[in-house]
Amino acid sequence: MPAITRFAARSLASLALLACALPLPGRAQVSVADALSDLTLREIGPAVAGGRIADIEVNPDDPSVWYVAVGSGGVWKTTNAGVTWTPVFDDQPTYSIGDLALDPANPEVVCAGTGENVSGRHVAWGAGIYRSRAGGGSWEQVG
Repeated sequence: MPAITRFAARSLASLALLACALPLPGRAQVSVADALSDLTLREIGPAVAGGRIADIEVNPDDPSVWYVAVGSGGVWKTTNAGVTWTPVFDDQPTYSIGDLALDPANPEVVCAGTGENVSGRHVAWGAGIYRSRAGGGSWEQVG
């Protein structure tokens, strides 16, 4: 996330907390702890699982179906344009994904190149190339 976006997000969050703590006419001031007690955090997609998005592939026949390769979080799939996400690579021997490809003739065929193409202590080794002929429902190692 670019620094300006992080700054804007933090600023908005700070303003929201302040607004919750301000007294309303006819009401006592609410403490920050009380204001936060009603907020719940939830995971909403692949960024929470790893953070480094390596690739995104969209089914050309159905633009509501996306596959997202996460550098340290496997492959995620949405069938409703990002409203909900399902991990589809969790049963494989690696979690590090560097690239995805869809077969243009049959978008149910998904290939995943494992391992990342960046250097750093946070990078995991890959275990080759995997293919799913079932839209991510099952995988086989092919290289």
